[in-house]
Amino acid sequence: VLQAFMIDPSHMEALKEKRLPFYGNVPEALSVLGTKSRGCNHAVYLQECDYKKNEYTIWSWGSTYTVTREMLLGYPTDQPLAPPTNNMYTWNTGVVCAAITADQLTIS
Repeated sequence: VLQAFMIDPSHMEALKEKRLPFYGNVPEALSVLGTKSRGCNHAVYLQECDYKKNEYTIWSWGSTYTVTREMLLGYPTDQPLAPPTNNMYTWNTGVVCAAITADQLTIS
């Protein structure tokens, strides 16, 4: 999804305006990016959120990207190619597949 912001920012802005998730709304030019992964493979930092404006700024790979709630969370779905989970709707069409909260992080 972050690659889509770099490759086709106008398409990503249109999705934000329409409040649509990325997965399921990928144009042909970005179809290689629209393939859902088989699991979590990247971490990002939620730098800032404005719930009322529906703007969530994430930091990843040295850049920030403003996405919507729909892009982050998407809609519930199943994921037949992924490892089984204990709930049919564990997966979603958003870019987040897991989250943690912390008051402080230490890297050692």
